[in-house]
Amino acid sequence: MWGSLTRAEVMAVVQELIADSRFTPGLSELIDLEDATSTAITANDLRQLAASSLDPVARRAFVTTDALTFGLARMFEAHREASQAPERIAVFKNLRDAEAWLGLNEEQ
Repeated sequence: MWGSLTRAEVMAVVQELIADSRFTPGLSELIDLEDATSTAITANDLRQLAASSLDPVARRAFVTTDALTFGLARMFEAHREASQAPERIAVFKNLRDAEAWLGLNEEQ
């Protein structure tokens, strides 16, 4: 994701993934926010998003170097954990660590 993030844009992506039959619970999701320039997402938006019926994944990794976006992603992680969501979530400051956590850079 890039540019200014809004709740409407995030929800549109969530709805696209929910509607995609190829997106199954065994998959993992990498959300690269390194090019996000600002966010119009509030703490209340995060609580509502975390409580919603998100796309089912095994793991969800967020990547951002921006301190505010990092904090918001961690807040989302905490709300999902509190709601006992089935996926594991982690927030990273670089893509390499996120990919390693997701098992994406393992040699085949």
